[in-house]
Amino acid sequence: MTKIQKDNKNVAKFPNLRFPEFEGEWEERKLGEIGDVKMCKRIFNDETTTVGEIPFFKIGSFGKEADAFISQDLYTDYKTRFPFPKKGDILISAAGTIGRTVVYDGNDAYFQDSNIVWIDNDNKNITNEFLYYILQIVKYNTEGGTIQRLYNNILKSTKFSSPSIQEQEKISSFLSLLDERIQTQNKIIEELKLLKNTISKKLFSRQLRFKNENNENYIDSHKRDFFMEIIEDRHGKRSTIIASQLPVSAWHDVIGEQTIADAILDRMVHNSMRIDLKGESLRKKNATTEKK
Repeated sequence: MTKIQKDNKNVAKFPNLRFPEFEGEWEERKLGEIGDVKMCKRIFNDETTTVGEIPFFKIGSFGKEADAFISQDLYTDYKTRFPFPKKGDILISAAGTIGRTVVYDGNDAYFQDSNIVWIDNDNKNITNEFLYYILQIVKYNTEGGTIQRLYNNILKSTKFSSPSIQEQEKISSFLSLLDERIQTQNKIIEELKLLKNTISKKLFSRQLRFKNENNENYIDSHKRDFFMEIIEDRHGKRSTIIASQLPVSAWHDVIGEQTIADAILDRMVHNSMRIDLKGESLRKKNATTEKK
């Protein structure tokens, strides 16, 4: 964002948000002023393979995984004799979704001519790091609305404003830090999504089950429904004996589903005789007696 102030024929531009150590106006430039638009030598279909040595990025795989390759010999020859990006140059999509950017990392790779271009920037007046963020926000000088291709003359005539090299470095360093934070958060989000999917599959397949506060498994829905049918069928008609090692106070949690748990316990607890057994296990006592 910039604030424009007009004074006769002079137009000074200042950003609305700025680091306090910098002052003065930003200079308006055109992308074509900082370097020529370059592209790789054309690669024909019969020169590519689906597997190979050097990744060949077409507009469809730009910024993704390469799905085509060229030979090492062809790559070495074309890289030597024809234009080729330097490490740190900003590659720009000139077709499809125009204006997408990728920073060339210096690894062996080749790029589709005319569809993927870059500005041959010498970094004297504009750093590539600052240019990267400028290319995210510039409005290309088009006529008649949406364009299907980013022609060289459109790219070169695109205007932007820039400060001193020192301020460019400060801005790009700050924005880069934000990008790193975003990438970290996105990675965490993806890991949480994977964890959620894994847990969901285990929960719904009953490989993983929650336990109540007494570390007991909840009754599954089939057993709970069957238990409810038994109690409902015998309630007020027949006697029912239930033996449990769990205290009655824990039954509601073990049954699990609140509505059914309420219905079962309402039929069982209020009209029942309760016998609470205390003391040590008879098996333990009998075992002690036999040893003697």
